[in-house]
Amino acid sequence: MKENIDSLNEKELLKELLKAQKKTLLQTRIAAVTSFIFCVAMGISLCIIIPRFTKTLEHANSTLEKTDTMVENAKQSFANIDEMVEKVDVLVTTNTETVNQVMEDIENIKFDELNQAIEDFSDVVEPLAGFVNSF
Repeated sequence: MKENIDSLNEKELLKELLKAQKKTLLQTRIAAVTSFIFCVAMGISLCIIIPRFTKTLEHANSTLEKTDTMVENAKQSFANIDEMVEKVDVLVTTNTETVNQVMEDIENIKFDELNQAIEDFSDVVEPLAGFVNSF
C-alpha cells in the first residue's frame, strides 16, 4: 500500500483492495494447482507401488509356505533317522550277541580231540580206499 489507509479516498482504497484480492486469488490458485498435482502424483505412485507391494507379499507368503514344507520334511527326516538309529542299535546288539555266542562255541572246540578224531578217521578210511580202488 502506498500510503496510510486513512489518507486514501474510496476509489484508491477499492483499487488497493482489488490488488490484494487478486494476489490472494493467485496464491490460492497456485496452492490449489500444487495440491492437485501432489494428489495426482500420490495417486499414480500408489497405483504403481500397491501392485508391486502385493506381488512382494505373495512372493514372501509363497516362500514361507515352502519353508514350512521344508521344515516339516526335515522333522520327518529326523524322525526317520531316529527310528533308523534305533533299528541299527537293535541289529548291532543282536549281532553282537550272536557273534559272542559263536566265539564261545569256537573257544569250546577241543582242537586236540578234533585233530585226533580226524586222524582216526583217516586211519579207517585209508584201508577202505585201498580196498575200493582194487576193484
